[in-house]
Amino acid sequence: MRTLALTDLLVTMALATPQRKTKLHPLWLALAPALALYASGGQADAPPDKTSAPTLYRCEANRDNTGWDCDAAPSASLTPRTVSAKPTRTTNQQPSPAAGKPESKLTTDTAQLDWQPLARVPADQRDEDCVRCSGRYLEPDFDTSGASGDNINASADNSETTPTGSVLSGDVLLTQGARRIQADKVTITTDSESLQLEGNIRIREPGVLLQSQAAVISRANQTAKLSQAEFVLHDDFLHGRAEQLEQTGTQSLVLTNSAVSYCAPDDPSWELHADRLELDAEAGVGRAEGAKLKVKDTTVLTLPNMSFPVGDTRKSGVLWPSISNDSENGATIAVPLYANLAPNYDVLYTPMLMQERGFHQTLAGRYLGKSTGQLELELGYIDSDELGFAGGSVGQNRWHINLTQEAEYNDNWSSKIQIARISDPNYLRDLDSGRANSRYQDQLSQEGYLRYQAQYLDAQISARKLQSTALDLKDSYASLPQLEVSYRSQNRVIEPVLTVQWTDFNHSNDQAIQGERTYTNAGLALNWQGAGAYVKAQATFQDLSYTLDNLPPGIDDKPTASADRFILDAGLYFDRRTSSALTTISPQIYYLNNTGDDSLSTPLFDTRIRSAHSNAWFKPSLTVGHDRLLDENRVTAAIELNHVTDGSVFDARLAYLSFIDTPATPLLTTHAMYQYDELIGFNAEAHWDSGFSASLDIITDAQSGTALNQFAEVSWQPSTDTLLSLGYSKVDTLMAPREQWHVSGAYRLSSQWRVLFAGNVDTRHNANLETLLGLEYDSCCWRVRLVHSQYQDVPDGLYYQTELDWREEQQVQIEVVLKGLGGFGQAIDSTLNQLIRGFHEATR
Repeated sequence: MRTLALTDLLVTMALATPQRKTKLHPLWLALAPALALYASGGQADAPPDKTSAPTLYRCEANRDNTGWDCDAAPSASLTPRTVSAKPTRTTNQQPSPAAGKPESKLTTDTAQLDWQPLARVPADQRDEDCVRCSGRYLEPDFDTSGASGDNINASADNSETTPTGSVLSGDVLLTQGARRIQADKVTITTDSESLQLEGNIRIREPGVLLQSQAAVISRANQTAKLSQAEFVLHDDFLHGRAEQLEQTGTQSLVLTNSAVSYCAPDDPSWELHADRLELDAEAGVGRAEGAKLKVKDTTVLTLPNMSFPVGDTRKSGVLWPSISNDSENGATIAVPLYANLAPNYDVLYTPMLMQERGFHQTLAGRYLGKSTGQLELELGYIDSDELGFAGGSVGQNRWHINLTQEAEYNDNWSSKIQIARISDPNYLRDLDSGRANSRYQDQLSQEGYLRYQAQYLDAQISARKLQSTALDLKDSYASLPQLEVSYRSQNRVIEPVLTVQWTDFNHSNDQAIQGERTYTNAGLALNWQGAGAYVKAQATFQDLSYTLDNLPPGIDDKPTASADRFILDAGLYFDRRTSSALTTISPQIYYLNNTGDDSLSTPLFDTRIRSAHSNAWFKPSLTVGHDRLLDENRVTAAIELNHVTDGSVFDARLAYLSFIDTPATPLLTTHAMYQYDELIGFNAEAHWDSGFSASLDIITDAQSGTALNQFAEVSWQPSTDTLLSLGYSKVDTLMAPREQWHVSGAYRLSSQWRVLFAGNVDTRHNANLETLLGLEYDSCCWRVRLVHSQYQDVPDGLYYQTELDWREEQQVQIEVVLKGLGGFGQAIDSTLNQLIRGFHEATR
């Protein structure tokens, strides 16, 4: 639920984004050596009289650890430091302007900020951000291998003792480990324990650079003030300027009349200004007064007073809005409000104004507790739908609820809940049409379980109910509840098999057949695993019994059935290893003989055929659920190949299914695939380091070669933000056969421009089911996406329909992101993730 807020506009040096994660601590750590340099009164006596020879000072903690002792290094070991000439300033390398300027401007003196143009950046450091920004911050190398983390060294061209302390001048350098302070002049006042720096001040440590023309550091009250200060956080790409930068505590900074940005130092695309900016990292809070967001020197947002999070701390506030427009609902704008109530729970309220439908509201909350685990609840409500909907009328109220919970209480107990429910079947299609899966989802589930696991026992009580999301789909049976107890395998050579399941089924229609079902499967299993082979065998007895209600007169209300099941699963492993590849060939045979009982005519409470994939041929039943004990006598032979090289991975399996006895049960024969006695299935996947991959899955009739199910896809991902995919699928079912092509991609035209596209075409109906075309501009510090999509829908919200019922809908979405500060329109990511295959993996 963590979203970037408008309050995050106040730049925090710890604002988290996927690209850049800022840190506060280097800023005040960079000041630490100066604070320690003059810790004791003896410091004032350390510098010798004024001399033209450079002098080196070494500071160490005193015996009682209350301060520092600094003395000149022995003359024998004193090595004069070579004083490098000051760089000649170019025309744009002017000293910082005087204090009192109405508004601070970010510098264009890129050389002083460690900024290097792209041509001077080493090839191994030219990442995507570097290319888009035409350069990057590069710190100078300096040797710290011989520097102790505790010792502070000082050197200067000149030094003199004064009645109040001492003065170092001329290329002054203070170092402690990797930290260093440079200035033209340093005045040390012993009594006040203060340090005054003047001229060309540079305070540096790894990842941080502070620049100023004047600074005062006081050890007595632990403060440091820099005038006309500039700073850079190299890794975070954040730079800024303040008329005054004050360190008021070990983890607190106050910036006066400041300006900050994530753009390149010579790019004025956007800047954030504040009259006063306070950053308290210890409390995790920042406060700002007089904040302005400027784009190309134009103020686009003014926020007088506010607080905001520092680091990963969540902070209450107004989040960025989402804006879209579609042909059915019109213009839509949502402005979320976030409340961080406690470290372990928070709330998000989202009012949304839909031009055609009215005012919609969503309330979402999260809670994390020891007794409840992770709990999330979302409620949505529209008081009066002004547009109306299929199955309803204008002015009706509509709602939805989503509840998820998951917890592991200890080594034995765990639970999980998933509840999604809507007021009417068309709710998601109408009010959540921006998401592709909402337009095609046919059912919502309300289910959950409580599970107990011990060494030999696995027990679970669960409940499940489904709600249809189309007017022509009927609600299915609910299992309220279901109790299952089974023996947990110990992977021994011979062990028992036992599963008992009891379920109470009911239906929303009181006149429908309802009742209880008890299923038992008991027997023995053999498990043997060798170095190059395995054998698994299982012999069990199955029993099925019902107690039913609402039956017609004369029908047995307690039907029963039983069956014997025998399973044999065996395979071999053959490995061949070379210097650059490993190849494994695995032949396998799977035999199932189930003496089923097809005499039952009870409803199919929860039973369905497994998905049309050859993996189902290696299961103890071709169906999921226990309403039928199918008469299955079949054998499957397969050979699997796995080939791994330094640059590729290839997996393939060829399987042959033969029904020794032709299936006679209507549950199987209604499926087009199981009207054949022999089937061949082939699936393969290949991946290359170049970013190319391919997959193929096909099932055919072994005798005629007729293809029954087909799926093929090739994709290419040469970089993290470029992806192309082409897929084809064909399924022959008796109810709804389909044949579709899919193409999608995100292709970079240049370092800034990228085109986004997707299309699903139904070749049986010669229709475009869904298309998307978008354009993205991604610069150094901001990004804009404009996406147009269109899809097929039906006015009356039916699931089964022909192309004559289809109606074309359109939608336009826009996203604007200021990198480091967030932006509006992030809901567009949901559309791209669902329509462009692999997009969530191809983008950061």
